[in-house]
Amino acid sequence: MVGPADASGQGYGSGDTFTGTVAVYETMESAHQRAREAIQKLGYRLAVESSVDAIERRCLGENPPDLLIVSLPEGQDLVDRVKTVPRPPIIMGSLAGPPATARERFAAFDVPLYAVRPHSVETLGPLVHAAGMLARANDKIRALRNAENRMRDRLHQAGHSGNVTGFQHFEYFKKLLVLELKRAKRYGYSIAVCLLALDPIEGEASHITSTEVQDKLARKVAAAVTKSIRDIDIPVDYADQRMLLFLPYTDSQGAQEVGDRVLQVVRSSVHTKDRNTQVRMTVSIGIAALGEGRELSFARLIKDANTALKAAQLKGGNQVVSRDS
Repeated sequence: MVGPADASGQGYGSGDTFTGTVAVYETMESAHQRAREAIQKLGYRLAVESSVDAIERRCLGENPPDLLIVSLPEGQDLVDRVKTVPRPPIIMGSLAGPPATARERFAAFDVPLYAVRPHSVETLGPLVHAAGMLARANDKIRALRNAENRMRDRLHQAGHSGNVTGFQHFEYFKKLLVLELKRAKRYGYSIAVCLLALDPIEGEASHITSTEVQDKLARKVAAAVTKSIRDIDIPVDYADQRMLLFLPYTDSQGAQEVGDRVLQVVRSSVHTKDRNTQVRMTVSIGIAALGEGRELSFARLIKDANTALKAAQLKGGNQVVSRDS
C-alpha cells in the first residue's frame, strides 16, 4: 500500500512497506496543509483530490488511494461512503486534541487508526507505516478469500451430477471441509452443522411412497433450505435422504436460528399429488456446534448432530433439537 518514494516520485516497496497513495481530507485549512506537508516530507505519494466527492470518485476509480486521512467527526460522511467501495482504503481518523482523551473519543468511530492534530512528521510517520502493514495484511486476506471462493466454485460444479436436491455430494464436500476446519482452528471461530431428515408422511397421504413423489418432496425441502441460508453456508446431500448444512462462523444459537427458518419454510410448503391428495411436509433437524476454543472434530460434530436429529424424530418430528459439542 504505502511506501517511501524515490527521486522520480514513484513509490517503491521494501521489507514490510510497499507502494501506494495517501489522500487527505481535513476541514481546517491549517490541518490540511500540515498533513500534506508531513506526508510529502515522509516521502509518500499524495492524492490531489481533497473534497468529499472527489475523494469518493478516486476511491471508485482505477487508481484508488491506499490510505485516507480524514477529519473526524466532520468527515464521517466520507468515511461511510468509502467503506462501501469494492476496495476501500485504510482509514486514519484525525482528531483534535487533547491527546489524553483522544483514545476515548476515537472509540466512537469505526476506523482502524487515528492521529491527534496538529499533524507532524513525528506523529504521522509511524501511523502511515502501520497503515501500510495493515493494507498488506488486508490484501493477503482478500487473496485467500478469492482462492477459497474459487475452490468452492470448483467443488460446487464438480459435486453437482444430477442429484435430486442439486446440493453437493458428501464426498466432494469433505475436501472443502479440511480447509474449513483448518481455518476455524487457526482463527478461532465457531462452526456448526444442521442435519435434516424429511418426516414420514401422515394422514390420508401416508400411502404415498413412490420414488417420484419422494424426489419432488426432497426438491421442495432443498428449495426451502436454499432460501434460509447464507452464501457461505454449504448444503450437502448426506445419506439416507438426509441433508447436511455446514455453517462456518456460526455458534449454536445461530445454527438454531437457521434450523428454525428452514422449519418454518418447509411447514408452509404443500405438495399436490392429484386433485384429492395434498402432502404437507415437515422435517426433523438436529444441530451440533463447536464453539471457540473447543477441539475441532467433524466426526464429533456429525455424531452429535445425528443424536440431536434422532431426538427430534423421537419427539414426533417437525422440530429442531440442538446439542452442543
